Amino acid sequence: MIYQTRKEKKIPQPRPETHPRRNIKVSSTESRLSIIHTQGRGCMFSAVTTFGICIFALERAYSWIPSSWMWLYLLGWLGSFIIFLVALNLTIHRTEFTIEANLFLVDEGPLIGPAQLFNAAEIEHLYIKHKRDDEQSDDVSTFHLLAIKTDGRHSLVWGDGDYKVVRYIELEIKKHLNIPDTPVKGEYLPKNDAIS
Repeated sequence: MIYQTRKEKKIPQPRPETHPRRNIKVSSTESRLSIIHTQGRGCMFSAVTTFGICIFALERAYSWIPSSWMWLYLLGWLGSFIIFLVALNLTIHRTEFTIEANLFLVDEGPLIGPAQLFNAAEIEHLYIKHKRDDEQSDDVSTFHLLAIKTDGRHSLVWGDGDYKVVRYIELEIKKHLNIPDTPVKGEYLPKNDAIS
């Protein structure tokens, strides 16, 4: 006798909601926390095209630039490279938060610039403050992550236009530093503060 098994009907699963963690990589141990947030602000093709146009213009100019003015040609190459870095920064922005022992480092790139350095032992609390730029026509909003230090000073750690991203990073840092998630005066508290 041959038995036929019933085929179970597959129930379509709901698509997962977009979560800020899609652009955030977290690596955590007892002694070290690393958070890398990558944000694409445009098309990589734009940065490469901008650099290519600069190189093409320099190659065309090489034939008619006198040898005594060769420094101007080399200066053009340097300027093209700087333009490429600026275009790359506008295309792909990367922020890395690193906490190791009492060292708290906030480094933004890919442009080379001074990183922010904090003493993790001096951070008593973290909170988010909302800033709206009313002068901009598109009403730009930024959510600032601030640290309250033991001496009472409030220092800016980082800012982004997406509240859920800033909130998620705030919670990860608080968890690593054993800081309770309690509201403070002046903190931005939306109606729905849940991160699913």
